[in-house]
Amino acid sequence: MKTRTKVIYVLSTLLLTLTLISAGCVAYASDTNWYWGSGVAFGVASSALDDLDARDAQITGSHVAYMGTYHESGVDGWTGPTGFYWADFRAPLHWTRDQYGHLTGESKTWTFYLWWNQSNPSPLLQLYLYNVQNAASDMKYTLTYVRAPLGTITGQGVCSVAAGTSIDLQEANGTRWDFPAYATADGRTGYEFQFTAALVAEPSSLFALGCPIFGLAGLAVRRRERSLKR
Repeated sequence: MKTRTKVIYVLSTLLLTLTLISAGCVAYASDTNWYWGSGVAFGVASSALDDLDARDAQITGSHVAYMGTYHESGVDGWTGPTGFYWADFRAPLHWTRDQYGHLTGESKTWTFYLWWNQSNPSPLLQLYLYNVQNAASDMKYTLTYVRAPLGTITGQGVCSVAAGTSIDLQEANGTRWDFPAYATADGRTGYEFQFTAALVAEPSSLFALGCPIFGLAGLAVRRRERSLKR
């Protein structure tokens, strides 16, 4: 009789544990409405789409320098006009759990370019790296200098960073990157960068998810101790 009771207890505990784990399989969004801006505005908003929406803004008119991400109509689900965008907001990132309870965080990357106006050359381009505004606590924001221009650089001076350099934008605090000016009619041949936002699990979150399981384990130990005393 005691063996049967023990088996029923173990099965019940296991069922309850699995129920608690499966409850975490539902996807949920990270903090919304954050953005990074250094001559551009890249980020997420609760009302934004990965496609064209009201928050996105295309580069228009004549400027001394240009910086923006490039979208081509009909490519990667983009239905807006083809061109460079200085503002590009996307849908919030999400956490999900697979059937085994593994936590997976989404990431998104903005590829953008920096170049100079051909009619107004300058010896130096400067990129100031500021912290992300309204940054989410469970995210990591990284900026990577991908490559130098594909054409001839006419500006004087040298790059202050090497291609492939990455920086955590929450630790940038106004860091400045310098580049010799590069003038072109096609911004896609200019300096290339990638801004990446990725969800990163916080230790406190993982501990909170594990607490119910630890609690059940403790309960099982206490009940076993009581049964031995009897």
